Amino acid sequence: MCPATDFRTYPTLPNVVLGPTKGLDYGLSLKELDRRAGEFNPIDNLAPLAKAGTKILHLHGDKDTLIPTSANSTELARRYRELGGAAEIVLLKDLGAERANSRGHDGSELYESAALLKFLLAD
Repeated sequence: MCPATDFRTYPTLPNVVLGPTKGLDYGLSLKELDRRAGEFNPIDNLAPLAKAGTKILHLHGDKDTLIPTSANSTELARRYRELGGAAEIVLLKDLGAERANSRGHDGSELYESAALLKFLLAD
């Protein structure tokens, strides 16, 4: 739900290293993490999931200004499909648009989605 799958775009490498959550930087400096990002970045490590037949569903608000959909969900789905995996993206229209101070990254629509229920009950 509103996944950040490329930490270069969100939260960005400086925020990974300097952020309040310890361990996300793998104990590396910004320069070293930048050099080795492909080893750790989720979007760059999809092959084992595709090989295992793991299906992916991303729910994302179309008004989300926090996590770029195109650089995260859309790009992940493209790469995953190239690897033979099944990936679906559901953009929830106007998610968060009517909420004060919302960036489209929250809302009950994410948890009460018919697409999510269908995905969870499939297979």
